[in-house]
Amino acid sequence: MIERLARPVDLRSLGAFRVLLGGLLLYAELRYLTSGWIPVHFGESSYFFKYLVAPWAPTWTPAGVSLHHGFLAVLACAILIGWRFRLCVALYCVGFTLAQFMDATNYLNHYYQVVLLTFLTAWMPLGHAYGLDGRRAGDQRLRHAPAWMLYILRFQVAVVYVHAAIAKIGSDWLLYGQPMDLWLASRTETPLIGWLNQFPWMPLAMSWGGFLFDATIIGWLMWSRSRPFAYLVVIIFHLMTHLLFNIGLFPWIMMITTTLFFAPDWPQRLAERIGGWKGDVLQDEAPPPRSKPRPLLWVALSCWILFQGLFPLRNLIVPGNVLWHEHGMRFSWRVMVREKNAGLDYRVKDRASGRVWHVNPKRYLSWRQLGEMSCQPIMVVQMARHIAQEFARERKLDVAVYADVEASLNGRAPQVLIDPEVDLTQVNLWSFDRTWILPGPETPPPSRWIAKK
Repeated sequence: MIERLARPVDLRSLGAFRVLLGGLLLYAELRYLTSGWIPVHFGESSYFFKYLVAPWAPTWTPAGVSLHHGFLAVLACAILIGWRFRLCVALYCVGFTLAQFMDATNYLNHYYQVVLLTFLTAWMPLGHAYGLDGRRAGDQRLRHAPAWMLYILRFQVAVVYVHAAIAKIGSDWLLYGQPMDLWLASRTETPLIGWLNQFPWMPLAMSWGGFLFDATIIGWLMWSRSRPFAYLVVIIFHLMTHLLFNIGLFPWIMMITTTLFFAPDWPQRLAERIGGWKGDVLQDEAPPPRSKPRPLLWVALSCWILFQGLFPLRNLIVPGNVLWHEHGMRFSWRVMVREKNAGLDYRVKDRASGRVWHVNPKRYLSWRQLGEMSCQPIMVVQMARHIAQEFARERKLDVAVYADVEASLNGRAPQVLIDPEVDLTQVNLWSFDRTWILPGPETPPPSRWIAKK
């Protein structure tokens, strides 16, 4: 196995992947800079949520955020053209990660995927294929890479699909067609396919289709005979999700990354078939000898594979429904498996006098932050602590903070999410004690399919 991972493979598919990824990242940065989102995300709030592992992360002013993403746009351009690739992609990885640390309510699954992909490719000489690094290297230009570079990226793509399929194994998705039913009911005006949403069986059919796609697509992509048809299905599936649901760049990232399953020389063969172009990489050059296996590299790869395979399953050690208590929800590829809304109000009680104030979190947050945090218990606690600190700083009061939260999961009737009698300033977020989060709903969600039958 180690010998197979060390064998040289054509660098061209990795070079094409770099070009596609760099172009998408450049587009994303320019879109973010010109969309007007920065003043909304960072100019309308007085509080920003931090990840528990990065409470130190700074949050810039809107002007600082614009400068930050402007620098990321320059790095994305360098990735696209393959200039000083390893340095620029490493800097992009660090800079993009810091951008996500500014406010945890900005989390999206594909942001996490971007961090992982840029981290992995920072160890790879992808600028030598279709890039300026190759031209600068001249006769020292690399035309092959160890096979592990290609395989670890393929593995990272497989992790997304496999864990997305695992996340869909449950009665809400497979039996009741939720939350697909809720989403499709509001999209009857979608061009071309909106009319299909009127049929009660459509949400369940699409739920099963999504599950089967995620569970099997890697197998179809790995089989050479089915690969072209599987990639066509990938394109159709992700274009439909882009058309129906507002999930950002995720469909495009998956369409780009799945090209890695084609033969390593696919860009050259495609160019020759379309226009007779023979490219700038010698097709018949003999590959270099196998590199000598390095034990430290294989240990690092093994640890990466083990972590990426098991970390998304950490919710299994926390009792209850992860869609309800949210512990283990992020970084686990639970893509589009829940629709959750909540109403939130804080009660602040002076420990000395017993006086009570009601505090609406809207005074601190933008509408987008409020929508994200109100149904996530950890963020509800973080906001409670911020309110307590404000009372201590401005009024010199020692207060307890309680939350009245009712949440609706996948169309169910609202239910109390957090124990309203627990002082959230005393909750230890690092503890495995989750008794302050009340049990999730036991009743099934509404379903047009079940009601019709």
